[in-house]
Amino acid sequence: MPPSDSGLGDFPQTRDRSESSSSSTTCLCPRVTSRQPGAAADDSAPRLPTLPSGTDGLAVNQQVPLTITFTPPLPPGCAIRFDVLGSGGANGAASVTAGPFGGGGCVIVVTGTAPTAPGAHPPGAGTLSIAGTLIDHGVDTGVHCTVGYSFIVEGVVSTVSRSSSSSSTSSSSSGSSRKPSSSSRSSSSSSSSSSSSSSSSDSSSSSGSDSSSSSSPSSSSSSSSMSSSSSRSSLSSGSGSCHVKTGPTYTPDGTIAVTPLANGRKQASFSMDATFDADPATGVRPGCCEVHQFIKWDQAFQTWRGGPPHAGFPATATFDTWYEDRDSNGKRYGHRTDAFSDPIAGCGDEYKTGANQDQLNGNHYCGKDSPGGPPAMTGTFQFQLKVIDICTGQEVGSGPVITVNW
Repeated sequence: MPPSDSGLGDFPQTRDRSESSSSSTTCLCPRVTSRQPGAAADDSAPRLPTLPSGTDGLAVNQQVPLTITFTPPLPPGCAIRFDVLGSGGANGAASVTAGPFGGGGCVIVVTGTAPTAPGAHPPGAGTLSIAGTLIDHGVDTGVHCTVGYSFIVEGVVSTVSRSSSSSSTSSSSSGSSRKPSSSSRSSSSSSSSSSSSSSSSDSSSSSGSDSSSSSSPSSSSSSSSMSSSSSRSSLSSGSGSCHVKTGPTYTPDGTIAVTPLANGRKQASFSMDATFDADPATGVRPGCCEVHQFIKWDQAFQTWRGGPPHAGFPATATFDTWYEDRDSNGKRYGHRTDAFSDPIAGCGDEYKTGANQDQLNGNHYCGKDSPGGPPAMTGTFQFQLKVIDICTGQEVGSGPVITVNW
């Protein structure tokens, strides 16, 4: 979060630039389209690639990123949460980076978790589908804006490889501290989590989903995410991979000091940094790398707050679970050019090549966060950085966990 007050009164924040959105906005379903990795055209609803058997689907442990577009873009306060319908039993099971996601779209990562029984579906038909539910200012409306094509999960255990999710990118937002300009993504309860599957979903994955594990955030990313979690059309060429050169690191690290401000609030400030290798001859591309921040808060904070840090998180978000950090408008750290991206110059949240901002191909990421809240705020926040290879959908690096004791 930036050192300046975010103007959210006594509500904690978790990624600066988290002005609260107008609750007077009426949320309506947009047209939701989906694009598979490497596809030249969009599908009318979330759809997985067709298997050799003729049925859409994926294998156990395989991760497939889908680029989702909302037309028109959703206004502030409106979002869509994704879920897999029909998971369980003979149907098989899959997970998806949940969100919720706003703006013009997102990248969701679908992960096969249990095989579909061969006799549970006729040829060409599936037992599972992806649904997108409208979220109106944090309230689940129960309205499905989209229900995707049916699919299955094959029982072949596959390793998530570049070929299985080659041109993928994943993404993942928090609402209180983030950018040193308007208000940081994690101002008082910045949380970061991302994920693209149940173990790396918003709550802990890199693709951008919203809930994941109680220990360290896992990611596959969008979170991204990973929930969230960050594949993007700007990398539609899809080839290449991310190699981390240094980081990701926090400065300072360990337990971050909490400082009282002149306006009566309190905050904790820290910076983030990572660098990436470039080797065109071997396909190593800095543009394949994204740094995502995750957050976790404890029960004491949630009891004090009466829920998650702010409305940017799902109303169901709970303590001791990693989520990708965001502001109240759904913007998240380290996303290069997708719907969650909101660069801040001056190393507030940006990628650089040398001294110049270069969101598409920059080999240096730098950011700042200053979560904070009112004097009475209590509890503990934890943060962690993950590096997501948005060209392969894999987590390729992580940093130490830092702690803020309010």
